[in-house]
Amino acid sequence: MSTPIVPWMGGKHRLADRLIPLFPPHECYVEVFAGGAALYFMRPQAAPVAVLNDINGDLVTLYRVAQNHLEEFVRQFKWAHSSRQVFEWQKMSRPETLTYIQRAARFFYLQHHAFAAKVTGQTFGTATTGPAINLLRIEENLSAAWQRLSGTYVENLPWLECAERYDRPPYLPLHGSALLADSRIWGGLSVRKLRANGLFHASVQGQGDGEH
Repeated sequence: MSTPIVPWMGGKHRLADRLIPLFPPHECYVEVFAGGAALYFMRPQAAPVAVLNDINGDLVTLYRVAQNHLEEFVRQFKWAHSSRQVFEWQKMSRPETLTYIQRAARFFYLQHHAFAAKVTGQTFGTATTGPAINLLRIEENLSAAWQRLSGTYVENLPWLECAERYDRPPYLPLHGSALLADSRIWGGLSVRKLRANGLFHASVQGQGDGEH
């Protein structure tokens, strides 16, 4: 078990101990709206097949860099420290001028220091309930996440395309097929387009209300 790499608005880390025991046996675990992927990282055992998908390109870049280039990613923070000024400098930097790894490091820094873990309209966050992230311990903190990400499919697809790609019959004979978790789907979005071979779990505004 590890912890989420970045904080995320609407994340499920505080509900993980209640939601994870509800998962039925499964061979394939798919998060079509991964976000901070708290349930993926915090589950005691990794699924034989796991998929993380999100439409946010910077988030997907971070997961891929942590998965494949952790040592170089950690090196980006060798002399870094938490401060409002550095936060503003990072905000002003142009992502398109950065390397793949630098862009992931920028996103990581901003997300860890943004008020309320906001992705847009970020302001520097302060708190009196805990210390700021210790950037000197990033490698130690991310080593378990790196192990969990090993072998995981990281996708940057529209949610329905990802769901349809991984919701397919070959998983059925094993343990009841795929598990689509943390999908946060409501309003006019229809799940009827899915073949629904497995469990589809939709959580709205942080609540664990699921639909089978």
